[in-house]
Amino acid sequence: MSLENLEEIVSPRLSAEDEINTDVDSEDEINNVPAESGVLVHGLGIYGDLYNFRCILCNTVPFSKIYQCNNGHLICAGCYQIRVLDKMLGSQMGTCSQCGVRIYRQRVNRNTDVERQLAEVSVACEKCNMHLPRCQLRLHSLQDCCNRLTTCKYKRIGCKWKGTVGVLEEAHNENCEFRHKKAEELLEELRKMTEKRDKKTALRVNVMKFLQLPQITARMVHLIPIDETILPNVFTICQIIDAFNRRWSVEFMWRTANLADVPNEEETDPCTLLFQLCLYNSVTERSPLGLSYTLLSSAYSDIRFQTNMCMRHDFSRDNPNGPVATIYENSWYNINRLLNKRGFYARLLMARL
Repeated sequence: MSLENLEEIVSPRLSAEDEINTDVDSEDEINNVPAESGVLVHGLGIYGDLYNFRCILCNTVPFSKIYQCNNGHLICAGCYQIRVLDKMLGSQMGTCSQCGVRIYRQRVNRNTDVERQLAEVSVACEKCNMHLPRCQLRLHSLQDCCNRLTTCKYKRIGCKWKGTVGVLEEAHNENCEFRHKKAEELLEELRKMTEKRDKKTALRVNVMKFLQLPQITARMVHLIPIDETILPNVFTICQIIDAFNRRWSVEFMWRTANLADVPNEEETDPCTLLFQLCLYNSVTERSPLGLSYTLLSSAYSDIRFQTNMCMRHDFSRDNPNGPVATIYENSWYNINRLLNKRGFYARLLMARL
């Protein structure tokens, strides 16, 4: 892979409207969330409903640019990046999955009419039922909704409370235990926060060093939420990829609090999204292969992944599974919506050691 192609996958060129959620901290549980779908209020003329606006590959209704093949089948910006620009697809590259017609990257076919209709269609907020244009839905759900989540005003000194704005927020702020903590207790809390921050900083430094390794390759990872429901507490294979003359499986699991099979549907119920890289067919592998790798958020995902890094793992027949890494933490409500309704895009960078 040439340096130019690697840069295209690692840092694709984006316009302002493509940057869905790039300015949010990966550990911000309030703002780093998958986009609300909204409830359709009025029809879309000849289209009838939102179903006809779904991407033919991931089956989601896009929030950014929309492309199409010559026969009018719609493709969201993320799937277009993979289907048309990712050369690792081989014979499938640059073809419409619906009709098989060729799609050329030199002749971009963007459907601005559908983009405009989707932006202007009236939807209702799922939390407060307020009617508004779809283009304003995400900003409303994060900043203006009367039922949105918020954190305690003492968060910076250690309080981890989160809840609905309004009466509950005011009641907590009045009775928050951090208002009455002594200086020694606050210093201990700040010490823990500083230690956690330093670990994240060191991890980011290691990722930057990793990007300078010589034998590095990149693969696009796409979780499509349409084949089957992704169950909690079980690793699910998201994608099969080829790299370094071996076949790999990219697996994810969302772990619920106390490993409950039926998690509490409250928005504050914490869950964790885990990532693991495995040899797909380890029986045929004889010699071990040492790899270092990291999973990064793609520009087209609704959410930002937490910094993660496997410094080294020797994959072999007896040791086919890489270490488990935490990439996202949020409520059951948001992780369920991410995996089973929205899906996500990621970039897996691998280096041979």
